[in-house]
Amino acid sequence: GILAAMVGSYTCFLWFMNGTAARYLRARAEIELARQIHQVLVPTVSLTVGEYEFAGFSAPSGEVGGDLVDVVTHGTDLWSPRAGGAADGWFGYVADVSGHGVSSGLVMGMFKSALRMRLLQGGPIASLLKDMNGVLFPLKSSAMYVTAACVRGGAGAALEYAVAGHLPILRVRASSGLVDEITTPQIPIGMFEGYDYKSASLECGPGDLLALITDGLTEVFDSREQELGIYGIKRVLADISARPLAEIA
Repeated sequence: GILAAMVGSYTCFLWFMNGTAARYLRARAEIELARQIHQVLVPTVSLTVGEYEFAGFSAPSGEVGGDLVDVVTHGTDLWSPRAGGAADGWFGYVADVSGHGVSSGLVMGMFKSALRMRLLQGGPIASLLKDMNGVLFPLKSSAMYVTAACVRGGAGAALEYAVAGHLPILRVRASSGLVDEITTPQIPIGMFEGYDYKSASLECGPGDLLALITDGLTEVFDSREQELGIYGIKRVLADISARPLAEIA
């Protein structure tokens, strides 16, 4: 009887382990596929457009993240914040989907695809964000939303920007070394239906630095459990703003 019980229990153990291992391997395969898609959707940014240089990357804390950095370029007047257009127009943004893991990564992919398609229509950033809000609102769970910081420019110093529920854009002035917080206080994208977003303009001088970051950078702690915070980032930027852009990133 004892021998029969041992054989039966061992058989059940093998059956359980085989089933568990199969489910684990399927889950790992799906997560690995999601990670590969994430890497394709959020490549490292390193390019120059006209008088502007861009550098950025996203390093998720897990296999898949909800942070997004992207720069889109085009050569039509749809991309210029001023009338008349520019041959070297660009739109740069950082977005952060609430939550973590595969679900945030899926929403991030939808957001990037919809935004790039909407950019082809032109118009101010305010109307772009309003349309993005209308697209995303019914396509996600009620607890999810997207924060974003966007900047658009072309030839010259005039830039258009908007911040939707995101950390402020940090601007380091080359002339003085001062670090400013630039923002447009408004709610994240996909939180409420029918919200009217706003954008604003700024002048960017030669050598000025604009840093678009997410809370994954500010909400880190040292060995004494002290948070880096937005002021820690501002101190770092003030010290290293003269370095090459890739080093700053």
